[in-house]
Amino acid sequence: MITKGMQTSAPAVTTKALMSAEEAAHYMGIPLEDFQMLIEAQIKQKANLPSYDTYRFIPYIDIGSNRLFNQEEINKWIEYNMINK
Repeated sequence: MITKGMQTSAPAVTTKALMSAEEAAHYMGIPLEDFQMLIEAQIKQKANLPSYDTYRFIPYIDIGSNRLFNQEEINKWIEYNMINK
């Protein structure tokens, strides 16, 4: 933005606390279809387990009909799975 001959910087972009599946897939660098298949496979695996480590599966929350993901939690899931696989 230019004001009276002076250049000002654009406002800082803030990171959203929650991302859609599409945004989470993009963040992880994988196609949305692959991300959705991964989530669905993990849901089926969790259903058959009495308990599990928090980061064995990608954490998410359901708000209404939306499944939302947090970037920090995805990073923790990646780290956990790199160490424990």
